[in-house]
Amino acid sequence: MVVATLVTTVTFAAGFAVPGGFISSDTTSKDDWGMATMLDNRMFQAFVICNTIAMFCSMTSVVGFMLAYLTEVRSAIVGCLLAGVPLAIALPAMSAAFLIGVTLTIGKFHWLATAILILGSVFILIIT
Repeated sequence: MVVATLVTTVTFAAGFAVPGGFISSDTTSKDDWGMATMLDNRMFQAFVICNTIAMFCSMTSVVGFMLAYLTEVRSAIVGCLLAGVPLAIALPAMSAAFLIGVTLTIGKFHWLATAILILGSVFILIIT
């Protein structure tokens, strides 16, 4: 339950501290204020998707673990097993969101971004 809560917290924070920041300048239309600066970037879109999957899977897992603590022993065991499935999805999704976010922020150094992407992909495969 602690791990699921930490994943929820991290992904929640990442949803509001997106790579590239937000548009807040007076040089753009008021309709664009508050939008992410990298909204049209496919890697950014992948970041948002992975972060969203991690967020809701971990929240589902937290609720499942909380319900498991409130029931009898057999139901609690089943609840913990069922809550573990969304957590098993949330961990690689959070790792992928982190990897994509780092790749976005160092994108100008193609060799470094490629190295980080390969290294991170290996570890995501291990986690999965």
